[in-house]
Parts: sequence; structure tokens; C-alpha cells
Amino acid sequence: ETCDFIEYMASDPETSAICTYVEGLLDGERFRRAAAACRKAGKPLFMVKTGRTEAGVKSARSHTASLAGSFDAFAAICREENVVLAQDPDDMVRAAHLLSLNRKARSGGVAILSTSGGGAGIASDRVSEIGLQVSAPTAETKAKLLEILLPPQADNPVDLGGRRLPESTELSLIHISE
Repeated sequence: ETCDFIEYMASDPETSAICTYVEGLLDGERFRRAAAACRKAGKPLFMVKTGRTEAGVKSARSHTASLAGSFDAFAAICREENVVLAQDPDDMVRAAHLLSLNRKARSGGVAILSTSGGGAGIASDRVSEIGLQVSAPTAETKAKLLEILLPPQADNPVDLGGRRLPESTELSLIHISE
């Protein structure tokens, strides 16, 4: 059972992040307790879950006779217990690796840097969809960003495509052409 694995890894001193694939859970309350144990131990729990759609539920049922259950209810428990629901196993493992290397970076939210507003929007959506927060820059950071970026781009997400022009564009052009 998946919860046996999660509970064991939450208590293992050598484990820094936990990744698991799940089709269905036998005991939703036990899963909540196991996820809470991970959170309390400071160990991020990452999951890929099948059964996000009706087609996925049907596939899980026919493949393993597992009851995938309501994805919305499962996702709500995951949000409450800070479980990261990944879209696929590759994303899950990369995120777990990153967080296990940078354990202190988890506390204030996620900073997003992009060279385009569209890329920043996509990244913001993905971060929010998995239950993480987009952090707010400190006043000092925002002031430094405003030195080189336009006000709408000097926030999180940071859009590096909205740079300020040099104060004297004419002088800069003359200097470059010499």
C-alpha cells in the first residue's frame, strides 16, 4: 500500500524527498496522516496520480481493478498537506531533486524569471496549479529591479523582456558606432 511507503520514508533520516505514483488509495484519512507526517518532517512529497479524468479512472479500473476515486477530492487533500502533484514522472523527479538540494528555498514561495510575458504567465499557472505560491519580492529587490525594468515587469514573475532604455539613447548609439 502506498501509505506504508510514504510513512516509512517520512520517518527515514536518510530521505530528503519522496516521490510516488498512485492510481488509487484504500484509505483517504491514512493518506492525509501520511502526507501530514511528510510535511511535519520537512520532506516534500511528490505524486503523479492517474485518474485525473474519467478516461484515466476507467483505465486504472480496467488495468488494476483499482478505484481511482475523485481527483478533485484527492487534489484538495494534497493542497492542504503541501503534496506536490506533478504532471508526469520526469517533472516529479526533477522537482524532488531540486528541492532536496535546496531545502531552505521552499519557505518563501517561487521566484519566476522569464524573457517573455507569455512564458512568465505559463510558469505562474504551473506553479499555482501544483499548489505552490509565487513569492512577492522584497522592497529592496523590487527597487533594484526597477533600475533596469519597467514597473509592470519588476514584480514576480519578472519579465526580463521589459527593460528600460538607457537614459540617453542617442549617446549610447554614438558610443556604439565609434
